[in-house]
Amino acid sequence: MKDKARVVNLWEKVLGERELKELHRDFNHPGRYIDLIRYVGEISGRREQARDLAAFLEDRLNFIKEGSRRAKERPRVYYAMSHPLFAFKGERLENKLVELAGGESLNRGLDLKGRPGQSLSREVFNSLNPEVIFISSFISAPVDRFYQECQEQLLEGVALREKRIYTHPAPGWDFGSPRWILGLMHMANLLHPSLFDFDVFREAQEFYRRYYGLDFEPGTINRSFSKPDIRWRW
Repeated sequence: MKDKARVVNLWEKVLGERELKELHRDFNHPGRYIDLIRYVGEISGRREQARDLAAFLEDRLNFIKEGSRRAKERPRVYYAMSHPLFAFKGERLENKLVELAGGESLNRGLDLKGRPGQSLSREVFNSLNPEVIFISSFISAPVDRFYQECQEQLLEGVALREKRIYTHPAPGWDFGSPRWILGLMHMANLLHPSLFDFDVFREAQEFYRRYYGLDFEPGTINRSFSKPDIRWRW
């Protein structure tokens, strides 16, 4: 749907039938997210398109779930926003993607009160001793600057020593839009390279052409949840 007025009317209908809190829960759970796509397809008259997108997501999601069950170990993973000490709350989608990709989410064990998360002390961070760190693709930071900030704040951990700090190739790959499936494939590759070998740029190209009618070009991707590219026009 590319007509802005129709999209606004659709959101009015969705919010009239479901509470915002319920929608937020759906956005933070892969299975419920896919169900939400089917629901929106039904009420928007785009049933077949929604079913196609839902099937695409489910196919890759199930493949990764099955593959990660064969993992002999689950790396300890910490998920940060643009600063090393700002941790995402455990119930957020980013941490569920970590677990689906075969990692142990350290954020899930933290008692965080803020939204979308909370700052940690240096002592708490160091006690986590993460083996892998992912940086949010929405409020992100260059990996080299992230390392520098870790050094300045005297942070420690296996991930820092072994240079296993990663960000996503493009915004929107871990929350908000259906592009989270690309982030899941990217994380699976990094956490278990012996089990997964997705060509994420080829997958992104297929996804963009199939669902946005655009070529995937990382330099033109914005941070909007609704607009997948600076070239997108309603």
